[in-house]
Amino acid sequence: MVNSDVANGVDWREISRQFNLIVSALELFRVPSEAEVQNYELSLLVGRVSTVPLTIKERLGFHMFPGSEPWMSKAQELSDNIKQINYARYAGSFATQRDWHREIEGAIQSQTVTMAFLEAWLHLGELYGRFMELEEFSEHAQKAKKAQIDSGKSTNNRVRECWYARWITERRVFSRQYVSRINNGRSEKVPVRRTQMGRERAEAELAELCLEIINGELESPINPEFYNKEWFRLILGKEEADGGWGVTQSFCRLGRDRIAELSGDNLLTPDLLPPVNRDRFRRLRNP
Repeated sequence: MVNSDVANGVDWREISRQFNLIVSALELFRVPSEAEVQNYELSLLVGRVSTVPLTIKERLGFHMFPGSEPWMSKAQELSDNIKQINYARYAGSFATQRDWHREIEGAIQSQTVTMAFLEAWLHLGELYGRFMELEEFSEHAQKAKKAQIDSGKSTNNRVRECWYARWITERRVFSRQYVSRINNGRSEKVPVRRTQMGRERAEAELAELCLEIINGELESPINPEFYNKEWFRLILGKEEADGGWGVTQSFCRLGRDRIAELSGDNLLTPDLLPPVNRDRFRRLRNP
């Protein structure tokens, strides 16, 4: 029995299947917006799945996420090329270039291999190859980004710094205090700044909290699988001579202005981070 979908050694059913796959992928491809990229990076920082996924091939059941700046540049170039062929497809006689889709559809319908078909197939195949390259590059970039965040490298320590800043701010380390004094027979309140000792005490309390989490006595009530022992271990410094603990120097070096900036971060809202009150942590066992 002769298969009517095979002519001159060409499996036109398979050609049609591959053509539909390529067209579906290229039609759905788009460059993520700045807001989507920001949301995706935020989701990595706080260990959550992005609430606005950067869906590229939603109908095919999987997503594509941005990698590095070279990825975005290549993605934009591919997007521009796809727009050109789509314009030729829908502009009809107004198009300035050939309609590659029509050439392939005509060949499939007539089951005839022509030079126009081969040229169109090569052209769309090249675009699809670039698409697949971006997908693979993106997957590697995602894994590398997550590994950097998990390692607590300084360039990806933003969430810990933000949490530290809010811990310090909550204890009003940099707020003004007032003392009363007599001036020319009159009582007046004079502002004074809290001393460095106030910050050191706040850091010591923070270090103690981290140590309790590391020892399995407490855990974060928010996303404990992400904000785990290792996450807090990267905040804890070395044991001091008196047996106490402090935080790492990278946190100690944060100045007042930087702490204020981190504390007011509008993206890393308090509900995304561990609480800054020890009593709100979940107790697992007594020390």
